[in-house]
Amino acid sequence: MLPRPVVDILPDRSSYLPGAVICGKIAIMMTGNLQIDRASIVLSQVEKARIRWLGFTTGSEEKVHYLLTQHILRPRSPTHSPIILSKGLVHLPFSLKIPADAPPSLFIDEDNFCNASLSFTIVVQNDITLQWSSSITILPVFVPIARYDTTLEKHNVKLTLTSGQSAFDRHDVVTANWSVDNQSSSKVSELSLSLHKKIIVRCDGGKAKQFSETLIDKPLVSMPVRKGARRFGSIEFDLNQLPPLDYSVPSSSPIVRRIDSKPILTSYLTLDYVLRLLVVYKGHKLKLKIPIYILPLHVTPLPRSPTLVVHQLKTELSMHELQLQQTRELAASQQVEIEQLKEKLKQPGNSEVCCICLENDACIVFIPCGHLCTCRVCDRSLTRRQCPICRTRIESSYTIYK
Repeated sequence: MLPRPVVDILPDRSSYLPGAVICGKIAIMMTGNLQIDRASIVLSQVEKARIRWLGFTTGSEEKVHYLLTQHILRPRSPTHSPIILSKGLVHLPFSLKIPADAPPSLFIDEDNFCNASLSFTIVVQNDITLQWSSSITILPVFVPIARYDTTLEKHNVKLTLTSGQSAFDRHDVVTANWSVDNQSSSKVSELSLSLHKKIIVRCDGGKAKQFSETLIDKPLVSMPVRKGARRFGSIEFDLNQLPPLDYSVPSSSPIVRRIDSKPILTSYLTLDYVLRLLVVYKGHKLKLKIPIYILPLHVTPLPRSPTLVVHQLKTELSMHELQLQQTRELAASQQVEIEQLKEKLKQPGNSEVCCICLENDACIVFIPCGHLCTCRVCDRSLTRRQCPICRTRIESSYTIYK
């Protein structure tokens, strides 16, 4: 039975831009020695896109792209000595450069996604393969937002919407300032601000597929805005209260590409986030939209490997249990010695009064003879360290408490 290693893939970060270098290490906890043929790490992507066009579904099944492979351990020659992973904790460093044209990671739905992962493979004797994987995120290349209007005026109603910044991390709080100036002849019955996610997937030879989702929608006023009045304020959207958001993706980002020079379905997508100020009056709707980006602005290193932490805790617990068992065995052996001493105390020669001063109670028992015959004071006066009864050399002495 081959020992099954406990493995964790530990990149230095969880997200990377195309062209970046992934530096990390493989942490391997071995319960025994294992002879292997080779070990390697692979950067790969799984991509899928399916588009409905004229009532038919066109698209591709899942495509796996092996972007990079690095052999971490392998023999220098066929005659070289085999590779042995020894018992204990082993760290194997690695470094992989992501291709500059790698598409970004995202998940639209079960039929449209792109996932990236690192896979560590060990090939042992008889071509047995052991494999572990860990997901990473490949980020979209940032494209600056084009100029956009922050005001809209129609039918004597003027809307203004601005954001403190154009890019936010998905753990930030989005702050927006708004105002409505109603110079029309009727009151504004509804006023709200919402955050939307809009996805467009374009297919060569097919129509575009659109996805739209309202993430947050908040009313801004509880009473209608009468004619000639102006309202303004500020509102916050806490993105932490939402499920984890995909990062913004600029247009012309490929999902599925050509493989081995054979043309397959090629799709492009745009993933945008939009703040929308909505005004309803006299049956009319005015919508002022401004774009924002969700980007990886706060990159943090990955925490310690949870699998190895659990394994180390189990190892420490096993060591503590072993120490506890050894302590119990030692206590049991000492109890046996105590019982043997009690039996020796019943032998002739033992007395309740010190045999030297004949005044104090005898409380010192000598080993190995087992005689209980002196007090503490007289025991310290025995310079020759011999039992005063049998003259046996004293190896150790114990105080007996009655």
